[in-house]
Formats: sequence, structure tokens, C-alpha cells
Amino acid sequence: MNTQQEWALNSIIDTGQCAKCGTCTILCPNNILTFQDTPKLTSPCLRKGRGTCHEVCPRVSSGRYQIEIREKLKNEIYTTPYTQEEALKKIISTLLEQNKIDGAIIVGEDHWKSLSLIIKDKDDLKTETHENNYKESPLKALEELGKLDLERIAIAALPCQIRGFRKIQYFPYLAKHDLEQSKQGKPIKIPEIKYLIGQFCTDKYNYGDMTQVLKDEGIDLNKVKKFKLEVPKLKIDTTEKTYTLPLKPINMNEGCKLCDDYEAELADISLGVSKNNTTNIIIRKDELDIFKNILDLTPDTEDLPKNKREHKKNRFKTAVKNRQENNQPISYYWNADYPGVGKQADGNYFIRLIIGKAGWYTTEEMQKIIDIANQYHLRLKITDRAGYELHDIKPELLTEMVEILNKNGLASGTEGPLVRVTLACPGSLNCKSGIIPSTTIAEKIDEEFGEYPTPYKFKPAVTGCPNQCVRPNIHDFGIMGLKYTKINEDKCENCGRCNEVCKKEAISYDEGVAKRNTDLCVTCGNCSKACPYDAIEITGIGYRVFIGGKSGRETVEGKEINLTSEEELYPLLEKVLIAYNKLADKPQRERLAATIQRIGYDKFMEEVNSIQL
Repeated sequence: MNTQQEWALNSIIDTGQCAKCGTCTILCPNNILTFQDTPKLTSPCLRKGRGTCHEVCPRVSSGRYQIEIREKLKNEIYTTPYTQEEALKKIISTLLEQNKIDGAIIVGEDHWKSLSLIIKDKDDLKTETHENNYKESPLKALEELGKLDLERIAIAALPCQIRGFRKIQYFPYLAKHDLEQSKQGKPIKIPEIKYLIGQFCTDKYNYGDMTQVLKDEGIDLNKVKKFKLEVPKLKIDTTEKTYTLPLKPINMNEGCKLCDDYEAELADISLGVSKNNTTNIIIRKDELDIFKNILDLTPDTEDLPKNKREHKKNRFKTAVKNRQENNQPISYYWNADYPGVGKQADGNYFIRLIIGKAGWYTTEEMQKIIDIANQYHLRLKITDRAGYELHDIKPELLTEMVEILNKNGLASGTEGPLVRVTLACPGSLNCKSGIIPSTTIAEKIDEEFGEYPTPYKFKPAVTGCPNQCVRPNIHDFGIMGLKYTKINEDKCENCGRCNEVCKKEAISYDEGVAKRNTDLCVTCGNCSKACPYDAIEITGIGYRVFIGGKSGRETVEGKEINLTSEEELYPLLEKVLIAYNKLADKPQRERLAATIQRIGYDKFMEEVNSIQL
């Protein structure tokens, strides 16, 4: 049986799109994957590869947008006088000294063949590494570290590998389930990846080709001190002399042509040789600012080596264009870089727009949407949250479509596990029944919490009165306006008007004056507006908040909290989001309603109330 024919990732590997990052080989719970120049099955897969290996592959889908909104990486560029190797060792040794990690993995080399170095303490850093890491490494050492019971680790790797490890970090958010279990019912054991250290990379070359070139030239591999790429040449320093050979006989990994990431853009900290032969350091996490002093960093007033960055991005564009012209397979993994993008059943894409605040659109916005849909022969859909979606976008047009939308001021978003656009009724500014300004409140929520990352989709809603036109009670965070009133019996003339307008029949008459049944009253305030004698007086405006409601496969009513001011709404929502992110057990499977049901409403609110903003 040809096991390779039974593996879903053949659609990536056999078509020259594999990055050779080795991510797929790490998470196979049945240990039936090996890395021999490319990933390979060693025995048949019961799922035929339709499992973790496929879902974690960065060339199937980047998952970049969902990763970025959770990481919130910055991009501060510095220069250090240390070499890249010295800087890397200082970074890892500092993380070990400060007890931020228990160990690390470094892409290293043994006679120039790529392998993974396991770092358990500072002494392990004495192992020689090299600045030019242009060869493949599956980093299988991650599994080995799991066996050593090291809980927190850092990984130093190339851009493609960094992207793979980011997908491992956020696997439940991207795959919508936990890691695949083995035949014995257990997932692979791996430590927590705390820090990712990226190393600049233009491309990787075939190790076998490299050794053959050295053999043909009579160069003893054991005497090689250093390789240096000076495209189109390869410079080789040995213990005896320096050789300069043509690079052409050494094949570059075909999948590298489909990568435009030079400086490991998703790493927590990146480093690489700069154009002045110093070392560039890019810090993307505030907690890693400690290295500003440790590495004697100075801000880089110029950009990173532009020639290498531009070369890689231009090569990427050329490779994509050539594949399109030659009808070669393309996974379009980068389409997941953009917000609001989803894949249709037929392989085409849709884009959800994030315009139309609280469901209101300008005529200019609507015309632009219609014009774009007509120009590209797209279908338009209005969602149940009053948003617009553009459907039937060809994979090759997705990037262009996002750019066109942005140029026209039409932003995309609100797809996936995050705070969705707030649904709102017209409210007091537009509806005679409205008590609170629903539109204004919804706009404030979207401005402050829009696209806020959550374990599962999180839907807010605002309704202006107890009519509940937007069903706030079955939303994750629903808000309803209330009008508190009291009956002034001295003013009541027993005209009966309040009784006529009350849809709940909560008002009756006793001894010639109106009486309210508080069990029936929904606090809508309609009676106060109808009374011709102002006998039903308004005592205040209130806000009823529903927490943990949902619809879908099952309908759950949210728990109710009454607030007295609009200013209380926003801190409460922020605390609910923080508590949800902390307490949710199964990303992409557990809505807020399920979290509350699992741990109990009282315990959830105890967590909410303990949060200090």
C-alpha cells in the first residue's frame, strides 16, 4: 500500500508548496510521520491525514489574523553590536536566568546538516551554532522536550517554522477542537511554548545537493568552518582555504518561493544580520524590552535590509503569478491573513464587512458595495446582524479584493472567535418606543471592544426598550433600556388611558386611581407617555444587562443584572470578556453560556467582580 497516496498533505507536498518546516511531524499522536527531506508517512493513517497534521500546516492556512489579534505584536527595530549567534545565546541564557523558561530549542547543525539542539541549561549553549541557517529542520525536539517534563520553553527557528509553532500555540482557536488523540486515547505531550525567536531567512537549500557539490569539488565536509550565501555564489570557509562556488547546482526548496516572510514576522523577537554586517533585533513584546540593555540595543533609524526583504516579496509574487499562469495548484494559505474572510463550500471565499455602525449605512457606502459586487460578479448577502457579505470571491482575487475595499473605506472583519459587530435597534434617537440611545451605545461598544479576541464568537446586542426587538436576552452580552415610573395618585383622574396602552395589562383601577401590578410590569414607560395628566412620573432610566445568552443549536436566556447608568455598561462588558477568556475551557467550542453553565453563574460573577480595571 502506498501510504503517501492516503495522506491529505500530499496536496501541499507533491505540488512543491511544502515549506519543510516539519510542523506536521511534531503533533502526530501515533508517531507515523517522519521527516526525510520532506514529511512522509511511515504507515497508513486512519484519517488519511485529515487531522491535526493538516490543520496545523502553515501552508494550508496561515491563521495569521486570529493569531495577531491575540498576540498584539509590536515591531520595534534595533541594532546590536553582537553577532547573531552571540545575541541568540544571550537571549536564551537571560530567559533561563530569569526563570521565564525551563529550556529551549535552537536550530543547529551537525556537519552542516540541520538538526534541533535541546537546551536545558546555560552549559548547553556552548554547543556551536551558526549564523546562516538555510537548511531544513523539522524541530522534532519539541516532542523530546515534552518527554523531559520541561513545562515552558523558547524556540529559535526560521520564519516558516515560527508560523507553524504559532499555529500550535493557537491550535484550538484555529482548528476548533483539541489536539488529535492517539489510538490509545492520548494527544502528543508537548511543553508550553512561551517565546518564539525568529531568525531572518531568504530561503533554504537542499542538504543532499550541498554535500554532492562539496564532494564534486573535493572539499572535505569535516573541514568546513562556515557557509555564507552571496547569491549567486556560495562561499565556503574551511580550515585550509576559502572556496567560492556557483549556487545554481544546489536546489532551493521549491516551497520557499511561496514565502514572503523574511524577518519572521510572527516571532516575539527576531534577529538577523543587517546590511552593515551588524545584527538587527526586532522586539515585538513589551516584556522583552529587557533586552534593550542586555544586548546594548540602539534604535535602527533605517529599515531592515531592504534588498533581501524586497527580493523575497518579489519572488513570492512571481512564483504565485507563474503558478496561476501554468494552472499549478496553490493553497492560497495567506488568505487567512485578513480579517472577516471565510471559505465557502465550493472553495471560493466570502468577505464580511465591518461597516454600517449599529446597522446604519450611508448611501455612499451602499453604492460602493453594490458597484464592487457588480464589477467582480459577486453575490451580496445581508447577515442577521445587519452586516454585508461579498460572496463568490475567487481565491486568487482575495488579496486584491481586500485592498479595493480598504481603498474605498470599506473595512472587513467580525469573523471567527472574537467580539462581533454589535446588533442594535434604532433606539431613542429614531424610535418612539426607545428609552436609551441604542445606536450610540452600540457604536461605543464597537469602538472599544470590536474584534476583541474571545474563546468563541461573542455577540453583543442593544435594544432600546422592553420590546426586545433585537433579542438581547439570547446574546452573550445584551443590553435593554428601562424606564422607571411611579403613579402620583393625587394627579390621577381615572381616565383609563394608561390601562389602554399597557400591553401587559399591568395597570388596573382601585378606589378611583390607577394601580400597578409589579409582577406584570416590564418597565417600558409607555403609560407615562400616554397619561394626559402627568400622573405617572418618570423616576429614572435603567439598563438591564443579559449575560451569557445564546441561540443556535440550543437557546439559552442570559442572566439578568440591572444597572442605573450607561457608564457602568462598558467596564462590566470588559470584565465579562476578561473573565470569559480566563475561564473558558474549550476555545471555539464553548460559548459564554456554556462556560457559565459549567462553572456556575455565581462563580463566574465572582471572577468578574474581582477584576480590577
